[in-house]
Amino acid sequence: MTMTIKQFNRFCLLTCAPFIGLFIWLLYSNMSISLPGTAYPKDAAAVPAITKQTGQLLGDLDLAKKTATATAQTLKKSIALYQATNASMNSIAKTASAQVGRPAKIYDRRITRKIGTPMQTIQSDNLQAQLFAVHAQNFSGYALKVKLKTDKGMKMVL
Repeated sequence: MTMTIKQFNRFCLLTCAPFIGLFIWLLYSNMSISLPGTAYPKDAAAVPAITKQTGQLLGDLDLAKKTATATAQTLKKSIALYQATNASMNSIAKTASAQVGRPAKIYDRRITRKIGTPMQTIQSDNLQAQLFAVHAQNFSGYALKVKLKTDKGMKMVL
């Protein structure tokens, strides 16, 4: 089915006619639309309450800001103290590791000073053995000083 221009124009006029008529009637009628009083906000009572709540919120926000600032400063102090303590502990550990063998060296030196220099020394992974010749007024003999390096060294000595 084909439609001519004349039929198309009539179709458009029939579909648009009710809307055009309603528009013309609205223009010439004296109709007014009014909203009830409850539809409007209450200016006098609402504004002070909102202002009071806003003031409280701002005060709470200022308090939260002060608390956060104090917390941040406390954390910075704690971190600085932790780092200083860590540095001190590292220094103590370094000094202790450097001095760990010192008592054994002092003991070795004192014993060696009393019995003399070793005649022979044997070194292995498990032990260190030093043979000393001991000469006293009425006595001559040998002393063996053994330093165990591992628990396997004990079986080796026995």
